[in-house]
Order: sequence, then C-alpha cells, then structure tokens
Amino acid sequence: MAHHVMVDDLYHCMDEDARYEAGVSATADEALACCIRILRSDLKAMAADCPAVDSLYGQWMSWGEDPFIVTTDGSPPVAWSSRQYVLAHGAEVIAAVHGAASPPDGATA
Repeated sequence: MAHHVMVDDLYHCMDEDARYEAGVSATADEALACCIRILRSDLKAMAADCPAVDSLYGQWMSWGEDPFIVTTDGSPPVAWSSRQYVLAHGAEVIAAVHGAASPPDGATA
C-alpha cells in the first residue's frame, strides 16, 4: 500500500505549487508518524514565542506546514487532522519548549 505524505504551506493557502511530498510510506502508521514529526518540528520552532495554545494555533494557521496523507492504491483514507493535533497537543509542545510542566507565565492552554 502506498501512503504519500504531502505538506501544504499554510502561508500560501490554496497554492498547490507550494505543496510538496515529504515521503511515501508502506503503512498508514508510518505515514502518521511522518506527519507527526513534521508538525511537531514546525510547532517547536513557533512555540518559543507562543505562551498558550491559542497563540500557537494562530501562528501555525498563518505560517505553518500542514501535513496530510494521500493513498494512491485504493487503500482506505487515513484519519488525520493537523488542526486537531495542534489543538490536542499544543500545550505539550509549548511546555517542552519552555522546559516547564505547564505553559509559561501562568498562561492557560
């Protein structure tokens, strides 16, 4: 089975020329892991300036990379949402970047 990990540049929303292929995986789990690596790397780079999930989400929506999975061999679609991942794991990324168990300066996630 072929699972292509594609990445949209949210700064160039709706511009398919800004899209690139990050890789091809044999399994859905491998493709999901690739999406998570890309997204977490992007979020970590932005998190230094973001004390809360809402600001991280806003930065990501404006400037981030949005990985997604395309199957080309008739395999069922893979359930994945970068937006849901950012909202669900943003506080964890912020805490890791800021070296704290919770977001800095008493900010709420």
